[in-house]
Amino acid sequence: SLFYGCSELREVALHEGLISVGYNTFAHCKSLLSIQLPDSLKHIMDCAFEECTSLTNVQIGPCLEAINRSAFARCTALKSVAIADGALKDPERVGSYVFSGCNSLESVVVPAYVPYDDEDWFGDKLPDGMALTEVGDTDVMPCIEVAGNDRRVGNV
Repeated sequence: SLFYGCSELREVALHEGLISVGYNTFAHCKSLLSIQLPDSLKHIMDCAFEECTSLTNVQIGPCLEAINRSAFARCTALKSVAIADGALKDPERVGSYVFSGCNSLESVVVPAYVPYDDEDWFGDKLPDGMALTEVGDTDVMPCIEVAGNDRRVGNV
């Protein structure tokens, strides 16, 4: 809950080498417009960005192993999500309702091997007019390991 409800937070750039964004870390940051997630990120915990109602775009790198329940739920301005090929190799590590209530979604790009379920990812159904695109195994980026102590942000 490090930045939970921080009304002045507009932009965040997380450093390369970070491996986890903890539970509720940026939840209810209603003015958050952009978040730069590092390619090294492996875990997005429950509700990490829930109700960031100004966030419009999310790009997730190739090292992501788990995205937990309601990670981006009710991000009502979210228009596009791109999950890089190489991410989420184990479909059991995708939580339910990850993008539930993101009714402005127009485009979601996911690796072709990641099975999705409307209810698990989006709540009841895909948002009206949303395009879901699957990408193949071309140009898979290697995961980056960076040594250091500060590799997590928030409650993990």
